[in-house]
Amino acid sequence: MTDNKWTLEKETMLANWSIQCDISSWHHSYNSEYYNKLDKWLSIPSIFISAITSTAMLSSLGVDDNTYIIICFGVLLIIGTILQSMRDFLTINNLIHTNSNSSKLYQLLINDIESQLNLTRLEREDGVKFINKIKLKKNDIFLNSHPIDNKNWRIFKKSIETGNYMKLRNPEQVI
Repeated sequence: MTDNKWTLEKETMLANWSIQCDISSWHHSYNSEYYNKLDKWLSIPSIFISAITSTAMLSSLGVDDNTYIIICFGVLLIIGTILQSMRDFLTINNLIHTNSNSSKLYQLLINDIESQLNLTRLEREDGVKFINKIKLKKNDIFLNSHPIDNKNWRIFKKSIETGNYMKLRNPEQVI
């Protein structure tokens, strides 16, 4: 029998890391959904404004008194441009995908941890090497993901208090 360096302390630490990853995954999933909604709020009006103003400008070319029409549609075009510029400046698509990917990467870490903890100690890979591998992956995800702001933590806390924690993988461990 070989000693693969597993102890109760290592198992407990990995179980705690799994819970932390579950919470981080929830946060990044929430952020991705938030930015996806924001993207729609900025892009859909911009698309409609551009389509309406372009059509109206072309149809008003033959009208004698079209100064006010041109001014109105010019203002709408400016609003549409501002909305699109805000969307581009905030790099919303990048925020959606980065948060979504971070959430998925945390879920993969949970899978790795659970796959080891569900084996007998003798069936597992070396405990020290496995913990170091998970720690490196966890740190890499943390360093390459967007930070979680205080508002997000308040929403998370409220969802736990109200019993709305369905998106957590193991909610009984978090509460």
